[in-house]
Amino acid sequence: MQGFKEATKPRFTADDDVRKEQSTGSTNKLPAEVEFAKDIYYIFHIILLSAL
Repeated sequence: MQGFKEATKPRFTADDDVRKEQSTGSTNKLPAEVEFAKDIYYIFHIILLSAL
């Protein structure tokens, strides 16, 4: 039964988030999405300009 408890225990807890916030200074998860949006934006414009 001990192994089952270990297997179902969540790997990341709220304490981990707090520690990550203290070490990095923020829990902002936006930059990854922003970078992805910028890549889509640039690819779209490259395709648009190459079509001219």
